[in-house]
Amino acid sequence: MLVDIDEHNVVTLLFPAASSPLIDAEFCSSFDRACRAIDSNQNIRAVVIGRAAPSRHFCAGVHRTFLKQLSQKKSQEDVMSVLRQLSGSLLRLRNLQVPLIACVKGTLAGGGLTIALACDLIVADDTINIKFVNMQLGMGCLMDMSQRLVDRIGRHRTFAYMTQSTSVRGRNTLDVGLVDVLCQTKNVVEEGKAIARLYGRHPARGVKYWLEQHRSEHTSLTTADRYDRDDHSLAGIIAAL
Repeated sequence: MLVDIDEHNVVTLLFPAASSPLIDAEFCSSFDRACRAIDSNQNIRAVVIGRAAPSRHFCAGVHRTFLKQLSQKKSQEDVMSVLRQLSGSLLRLRNLQVPLIACVKGTLAGGGLTIALACDLIVADDTINIKFVNMQLGMGCLMDMSQRLVDRIGRHRTFAYMTQSTSVRGRNTLDVGLVDVLCQTKNVVEEGKAIARLYGRHPARGVKYWLEQHRSEHTSLTTADRYDRDDHSLAGIIAAL
C-alpha cells in the first residue's frame, strides 16, 4: 500500500497499480499495516482511499482462490480470519473520527464495495461499474455492508440489487445514491483529495460532530433541504456548515 500525507494533513492510501484488484491475504495484511500507520498520526484531517494510476479498477472483490478455500472446511477459518482482519482495519479507520473518502473507478464488487461503503463519501468517475455478487457467490456481507446499502439506497432497492446480482454503471450510480460525486476528470483520486482539503477549512471539532451525526443509525437532521441530497451525504453536510 502507498501512504502519503500532504501539507493539509490529508492522508492518501493507494492500492498499488501493479497489484491485483482482488482481495487476498497479502492485500488484507498490507491494508492492515497501512491503517495502523495512519492510526498513529494524531494530526490527520481526512483519509482518501483509491488505487494508483494507471490501474483501471478500484477493487473487484475477493480473489477466487479465497472462494475455493471457503468451500473447504480446513481452510474456512484461515480465510475468515483474514476477512476479519479487513473488517478490523476498516473499523480502525472509522474510529479516527475524520472524513473517509473512497475514490473509485472501474469494477467495484464484494469486498471492494465493502471498503467503499465504510467511507463517508464515495467519489467515482464515469467508468464505475458496481456489481452485487455476494449472494451469487454464496458469501455474506462484511462490516455491516448490507445496512450501509440500506442507508444509501433504501431497503427495497438493496434487496432487489443483492438478490438479482445487479450491476449499476456510470451515471446511474449517482442517480440511485450509490456514489456521492461523479467527477468529470479522469483522475478520481485528485478529485477526492481536493474535496478532502475542504474539511481542513472547518474546525476539527465541528467536523467530528457532524461525522458522529452522519454515522449514527438514529440521525435525525431537520435541515435536509440545505444538503445536496435528501440522504444527508457528508458532502451536503459540509456544504451546509
